[in-house]
Amino acid sequence: MPRLILGMSQESLGEKLSLTSQQIWKYEKGTNWVSGSGLYELAQAFDEPVLHEAISEYAHFSPFLDFVSSGKRIQLSSAFLQIGGRTMLRDVLAMIEGIARVSAD
Repeated sequence: MPRLILGMSQESLGEKLSLTSQQIWKYEKGTNWVSGSGLYELAQAFDEPVLHEAISEYAHFSPFLDFVSSGKRIQLSSAFLQIGGRTMLRDVLAMIEGIARVSAD
């Protein structure tokens, strides 16, 4: 378990992730599942890549896996998920689609 190898307590990991030590305990015991965004935050807390090498070698099978295996694209996805409001999401998506059209030419 990476937390123990690093000598990190449940409390200190919880502080990094804005979770209680009880929530960390439930994740470790398998009582609760870690969401995709939670997995990303855990990887950041341990300074580890999000995708394991065994998974990333299959990235060519899926454009999505290829996309999420890139550091800058992970940051873009993370920032996009933090945007609130449908109007703002629609406007940002339109802007990105416009950039994609221009860069494809």
